[in-house]
This record gives sequence, structure tokens and C-alpha cells, in this order.
Amino acid sequence: MIPVKDLINKIKFDTREKAEDYVLFYLDRVENKLKPIKFREIKRTEGNFLVLERDSEEVEIPMHRIKGTDPLRDTQEKITAIKPVVGMVLDTATGLGYTAIRAAETAEHVVTIELDPVALEVAQHNPWSQGLFDNPKITQIIDDSFDRVAEMKSERFDRIIHDPPAFSLAGDLYSGAFYLQLYRVLRPGGRLFHYIGDPKSKSGRNITAGVVARLQAAGFKTVKRVPRAFGVVGYK
Repeated sequence: MIPVKDLINKIKFDTREKAEDYVLFYLDRVENKLKPIKFREIKRTEGNFLVLERDSEEVEIPMHRIKGTDPLRDTQEKITAIKPVVGMVLDTATGLGYTAIRAAETAEHVVTIELDPVALEVAQHNPWSQGLFDNPKITQIIDDSFDRVAEMKSERFDRIIHDPPAFSLAGDLYSGAFYLQLYRVLRPGGRLFHYIGDPKSKSGRNITAGVVARLQAAGFKTVKRVPRAFGVVGYK
């Protein structure tokens, strides 16, 4: 996979590439729809942001990138945290599908849930997400994970990968009530990976402490911090 930043530089400086052959899209969370970016609008990349120039003003678009890593390495860290990834796997937040795709390489089957249909529309435009739509071992569900997991059969999954949106956007997916449901659908001996965020940041430390306490209260006998994967692992 080529990170967005590297791809943009390749188009810009490689004389064999033609800018008009490429169309970039971003998800406008306010209007909840995909919007195109013209290559000539791209002024530069700055950190994890794509800086555009529109109407003589600079506009920053956040990229799907995590500081110090890339989507593939980030996904692998999550998978490694609960290896071996076998049997039935629940992925609570599809996103671009990288986690579901990677998990399906070794799992018997993966059930992945996404609340926002627009996120799946973005994935359809992403060449590295095609396994999400082509692999018969992956079942996609469009629904709210909070509600859907509560309807699932107990002890159905061997592994759960929980990579929710930020706490400020989806607090219910960090709640004790939801953790009780995750514990219920996980088989004895199963493992849960919960992505939280940078454990070195103040907010990351505070959120992690609360997550660990609530997971333990929900029944997870052991909860271990996994800093490399920006999350924790709960064992049933």
C-alpha cells in the first residue's frame, strides 16, 4: 500500500504519471458525503493533513494515516495483539475494511459492522479495500454496533477487534454496558483487542484507565495494555 502522502508526491514529481488520471476523494463528515479533490488544488502535505488551496484560502483535510506508522502496519499491530486470529471474528467498526481483510486471512469467518454507509462507499473507491467486497469469508453488516451486538448469540466469537471512533464521537462504544455485550458474545478463552489511541497522550492515558476498569468490571479476567497497538487486550 502506498500512503496518500507518497502517492501525491509520486504523481507530482514522476513525469510518467498524469495528474488527470487520478481522482482523490475525502469524506465530508459535516455533509456526510464524498467530495472530490482536484490535483491542482493540492498545495502540500503537512503532518497528517492534506493542505488544499481553494478561493485563495488554505483548507486542511485529515488523511487516513497515524503518526509513526501506516494503515498496513497499524492493522498488523492490532492483529498481532490477539494472535492467533482464528475461528469466528467480530470486527465492530469496518471503516476501510483493512482489519476485516487481514483477519480473514487466518480466521474461519469475519463479521464486520459499520454504522455509516458512506464509509463503505469510500472503501469501494479504495483499491486496498476490495477484499472487503470480494472475500466470501467476510460478512458486512450496516448497523449500530451497540444495538447489533446486543442481538447476537452468546459465545459466538473467538476474537473481537474493537476499533471505535473517538470517545467524543461514540462514547456508548466505550461504555460498561457495551463491554458487557462484547464479553457475552466472546467464547471462553477468547480475546478482545480494543483500540484506544496514543497511550502517551494525556487523553489517551485517561481513557485507557477508564476502559481497563470497565472491561474488568464487565468480566474480562485479565486486561493488558499493548502500547505498540495503541490499545488493550482483554482475556475471557
